[in-house]
Amino acid sequence: MLAGFRNLPIRLRILIALLLPIAGLFGLAGMTIADRMAVVTESGRLGRVVALAADISAVIDDLQQERGISGIFLASGGRQQGDAMKERRQTSDQSVARLRQSLAAFPRALLGEGSAGQLEQGIGALVGLGTLREQVDARQIDSGTSFSTYTSLIQSFLQTIATLTTLARNHEMEMRLVAYTSLQTGKEFAGQERALGGAGFAGGAFPPALMQQFIGRIASQ
Repeated sequence: MLAGFRNLPIRLRILIALLLPIAGLFGLAGMTIADRMAVVTESGRLGRVVALAADISAVIDDLQQERGISGIFLASGGRQQGDAMKERRQTSDQSVARLRQSLAAFPRALLGEGSAGQLEQGIGALVGLGTLREQVDARQIDSGTSFSTYTSLIQSFLQTIATLTTLARNHEMEMRLVAYTSLQTGKEFAGQERALGGAGFAGGAFPPALMQQFIGRIASQ
């Protein structure tokens, strides 16, 4: 092969000698561009995931506040927080509507089967929210039952945020999502404490079961 190269005309040999490093540079540039395109694609994908997580968090926040206000309403015998409860429900419904819109525009393949399934479970549980509100309005349930039902619904969405950490393809983003999940979990424990405490004070008493729950939430933080 080397002998064949030596037999080539000088002009052709010079041209080949010049083209080899240029070809190498083009190959290196192509690899660099591909790497950068991968980074851009990953950043865009994670950006959409983070935006979806924010919409889920908004629903969680509104349901947490609705849970606390509903508990006070029930524990007070319907004398407290009635108007505030109605206003909070409207805010919750707006957050749920935004989440539904975001989910409708979000590619399921990008979300992953685990996260998609968990999120659909949370959305499906919202079907019972209307019935829960009717029971609260009519005071057909007590504050403890209301608390448990709202908490179960909130947990469905918290678990969805937890599954989003599996979508990160780099360690830094994964750690950020894990930290965000931990923050949301801590916030939920604080919300449970406020809801239980609010119900106790509104009712003018802390029955043993309620006091045990209340102290347990304080200790969990």
